[in-house]
Parts: sequence; structure tokens; C-alpha cells
Amino acid sequence: MSILFEKYQLGPLLFKNRFVRSATGDNLVGKEGLPTAAMIQWYRAMAQNGVAMINTGMVKPRNSWNSINRTFSLALTQKPQISAYKRLTESVHELGAYITAQMTANFFRNGERLAPSRIPELGDVEEASLTDIHRIIGIYGELGKFIRESNFDALQVHAAHGYGLHQFLSPFFNRRKDQYGGSAENRFRVIAEIRREIARRAGEEFPVWIKLTTGDYFKGGMQMEDSVTMAQLAEKENFFAIEPSCGSLLGNWKSRGPVDKKDWKEGYLIDRTAQIRQAVKIPVVGVGGLRNFHEMERLIQGKKCDLIAMCRPFIREPYLIQRWKNGDVSPSRCISCDRCFKIYVDQEPIRCALNPEYWDPLVK
Repeated sequence: MSILFEKYQLGPLLFKNRFVRSATGDNLVGKEGLPTAAMIQWYRAMAQNGVAMINTGMVKPRNSWNSINRTFSLALTQKPQISAYKRLTESVHELGAYITAQMTANFFRNGERLAPSRIPELGDVEEASLTDIHRIIGIYGELGKFIRESNFDALQVHAAHGYGLHQFLSPFFNRRKDQYGGSAENRFRVIAEIRREIARRAGEEFPVWIKLTTGDYFKGGMQMEDSVTMAQLAEKENFFAIEPSCGSLLGNWKSRGPVDKKDWKEGYLIDRTAQIRQAVKIPVVGVGGLRNFHEMERLIQGKKCDLIAMCRPFIREPYLIQRWKNGDVSPSRCISCDRCFKIYVDQEPIRCALNPEYWDPLVK
């Protein structure tokens, strides 16, 4: 049996294989930011076809904490919404998969966007006060409690892709002179305090992992050595796994890899992921343009990562893992054309532009 199909103990969770669906926005969201029947159908397809753990797209703790004025983002803002999320989690559990929720947001105060520092490169934002920061920590703690009560198996703190927490990590965006700025430890402090607040509100034993940036990819921004330090700090704060990622606000790399396609290669993050893997003892999840089954085996065997996460391949083929398990280990049919991302940005229900015969009935 391939190492990719061996069971794997991730904290308190026993995975049936090494495959994770990386957090993916899908616009399959209904009123008040709640999961729809179409979303449940898609998640069930991935669970039934072998994905060990499915990570949601962003889950906001406040409707106003948005990214690019997205209409179709998940939100879990009050206790009565928990029943809607239980329908999602229970539908995945009954098919033998785990499900985790990703906490993602930019931060706002009375309609004004907040950032660690007020600098021209961020546009029209206000610097977060200490009161704002403590409020953010409390709100994230409450969201962690709601996520656990919704029967998610874990939650992921998103500290990449230029969102609010990534900005706190970056010395370019975070120019504070107080306890939340300066050294790597100070820049990580807000995440450490969020982790402790989640433990206080949701329980010490509730597993929390982190999506961590591997840098800003421009001069003066966060560099790889910063990321290694942040990974070690995450381990000290009892995060149970790390998913290294990329993408910033000003750099030439986005969440889907380098902007210039000539710099794109399969596994474009693996060298950086391997550096983090060597620096910590907790599991590290490999992500970034992975398409080839045998290459994934080599990455696990070579201890460059412990699990494999994918996003776009599951949009192309929600049944990909079952295909591989059944013996057809040809590469994912996803060609990274990014047309699914354009569909997402246009706020249409997610689908693979090259495989509409599968997707049209799935999302209706």
C-alpha cells in the first residue's frame, strides 16, 4: 500500500490517509453566511471519495469582517447558527471524514478597516488600538467556542494571504512600537493570545492548527527565517499542525503561487515547507500546486511534509482520491488554469470551467 493511504495520527485525530482539502472559498453560501444544500453536497462528494479532512473556506466571526466585499463568505456570528453548521459537519462525519473550520478575516471597527499600523501601502486603514486588539482576541475566542459546538473536529487560524493576522506577522505592515510589534515574538503575540483564548473558551484539548505565511516575497517584508521562527512559536503555543502557504498584499506571489507563470512549478512551496518541517516536531502539511501522485509519495517519504493538501484538484475532481486508491494514479487532471478562481472572484458558485458536466448538477 502506498504511504499516502496509510493511517496517520494528527494530534487527537486518526486520519484514514494523508490527504487534506485545503481551505477553499466556493460561494455556496446562503442567507447570513450559512452553508447551503449545494455546499453540503460538494463536501459529501469529497468525503465519500476519500479526502481524510476537509477544511472550509473562510469563516468570519462578524459579517462586517470581510475581505473584498465578498457576499458569499461563511459566517458564524451567533449561537443560533450552530444548528446549520451541524448539518454540514454531521454530513461529512457520516461518510468517515473529518472537517475543520478556517478562521479568516480582515478586522474592522465601526466600518473602518484596521491594520497593525497605518501606512500608505495599506490604503485607507486605521491602526488598531490595544482595545481593538483585545476585542479581536475575544471575538476569535468566541468563534472558536462556536466552531467546537458545531461539531467541527478542529479549527485553523489563518495567518497568511495578506489577511489581518498575516499583517501582524510582517515587519513591513506591522511597524508598532508596543508589545505587538518589533521582535518576531511580539509580532506573533496576537496569534499566541488568540490561541490561548480559544483554549480557554473551547477547551485545551480542542485541536487548533495554523495556516502560516512563508513570507511576503518582497524586500523589507517577512522573510523565510521569520517564518521558521513563527513556526517554532506556533509549536510552543500548542498548535497541533502547520500548513505553510504564500501570498501577500504587495509581493509577486499570491495564494496560488507566483504571479509570473514562468516561475510556477509543481510543489512551488515544498522547499520552504521542508525548512519548517525540519525546524519543528509537530506535523507540517504540504500544499502548493501538487498534482503528481508519485511526487507526493516522495515528499512524505523524504520527510519534507507529513500530509498533502490540495485545493484546485478537488474542484477539478472531487473524486480524485478514490480514483488514485482504485489504481489509476495518473496525475490530477487540474491544469492550474485558474479559471475556477475567476469564477469565485466573480461571485458565482464555484465549479471547474473544464468539467461543467460534473459541476452543473452538483451546485444547483
